[in-house]
Amino acid sequence: VTKKIEEEGKGAFIMGGFSTGGALIMHYTLQRVLENNDSLPDKLLFFSPAFGITPLAELTSWHKMISWIPFFYKFKWQDIKLEYDPFRYNSWPFNAGYQIYSLANINWELINKIEKEDKYLKKIPSMIAFQSRVDATVIPEKVYELFDKIAPNNSKLVLFDVNRQLKPIISEKTLNWNIESISGSRVRQMVDIIPDITSEDSLENRWPESIYAISHVCVPISQDDAFYGKNSIIGGFNIKGENGVLETDLNMGRLKYNPYFPFMKREVLKFIEK
Repeated sequence: VTKKIEEEGKGAFIMGGFSTGGALIMHYTLQRVLENNDSLPDKLLFFSPAFGITPLAELTSWHKMISWIPFFYKFKWQDIKLEYDPFRYNSWPFNAGYQIYSLANINWELINKIEKEDKYLKKIPSMIAFQSRVDATVIPEKVYELFDKIAPNNSKLVLFDVNRQLKPIISEKTLNWNIESISGSRVRQMVDIIPDITSEDSLENRWPESIYAISHVCVPISQDDAFYGKNSIIGGFNIKGENGVLETDLNMGRLKYNPYFPFMKREVLKFIEK
């Protein structure tokens, strides 16, 4: 990518990544900063970035002791499920979790070096991240921490809150959260909360009916997406019946598309054009 940009000699070098992709472009950037390499991106875009996952992932390498034996082959997998999704596996190998955990730890070693030196901090590109506050795959607090430690002041962190109109079905702990719950005074200056609970009457801040939170997987997906959008078979799956009939244990509750995608698209374009 950098070679092509050098050959073109024009344009901006902007990197974006979803989940593990976010961790990978962060790793690329951190390495270039510490190497004093000029092949740095001008801006960074993150969507549900994997800057931290549960420490229990460190234990997922245990399977290697016996999974090489044919009889215990399935021990390599946390879940083995029916595959019906054309772009995403439903089954999950333990090794994948361990690799992401290892990458996050390496990134934090680099971050801790960079935050101590002004000469490195000055090289960090401005960044924007879109993160669900109740992400069940990655640790949102690690996103807050990274922004607080190394993000330039012109960066932005957009947090998707829960649908507070559905208070009766949302836990009290989740509802009691506010921006002051974020540790780090720097990052709190960069945060925008969507929807903005101070202006609930705005059309921009009205939750679609029956959606109570933004999931990890849905953040970069448009509601008009052919496979995951609100009118698609996968994203709009809302059929009902009886237990024991379907061949797969579909997770009915995990949102597949982002109802705030138009807002997010505008924010990305504004950030890029600055």
